[in-house]
Amino acid sequence: MKVTTLVFLAVFAVILGAVIFLPSNPKAAQSEVPTPQLGKTGAPPGGSSCLGCHTGNSVNAITQINTLPSVTEYVPGNTYSMGIGIEDPGTGKVRWGFEATVLKNSDNTMAGSISGAIDPHTTVQSFGGITYIMHTTNGISSPSTPPNPADGTWWGEADGPVAWIFQWTAPPQGAGTVTFYAGTVAADGDGTSSGDNAYTPTLTLTEGAPSPVTNTTWGKIKKQYH
Repeated sequence: MKVTTLVFLAVFAVILGAVIFLPSNPKAAQSEVPTPQLGKTGAPPGGSSCLGCHTGNSVNAITQINTLPSVTEYVPGNTYSMGIGIEDPGTGKVRWGFEATVLKNSDNTMAGSISGAIDPHTTVQSFGGITYIMHTTNGISSPSTPPNPADGTWWGEADGPVAWIFQWTAPPQGAGTVTFYAGTVAADGDGTSSGDNAYTPTLTLTEGAPSPVTNTTWGKIKKQYH
């Protein structure tokens, strides 16, 4: 088994062990290459998704978004590693895609900031004040010998699991509860949306207490070095 496959299986195992998966509705981002359309995560307002395209789903699918390791609340200003995983066993799907964002529940505006720098299979784009993290092929649209390690759609990885990771920096204190919205697609790789499965996992985190600030003096600092 390839090293890249082992790494992503390990990431996905962490995601699966973090929370119990709840089945998602078949609403999701269109799994296009090199990147999906913006604003197709199922997030409010409107919950825009490509229901007329990737409309299939499987009862055996496992797809979720989660912090690594799993938490139920965030500390304002802290940075978290996030993982998105999808597996669609027994369906013969061979190409995969995702798009995700995170919004404040209070007004559906962007909650914190997102970076895909730690995973070359992702890219970040913004529109209308919202930042989206998504798969990318890095210019490779049709690998001749799948799976190709540079292809963020994991072309050729039959049935999965596949996973992507990114970083999220939580908003300042007072943002309140936030929700991650993700569209994931398990495609059959025939170049059309017919026969593809789509899902919309979500993750809600409540705001925790900010990191404590310890008052100190120059005298206390000098004592640490004696």
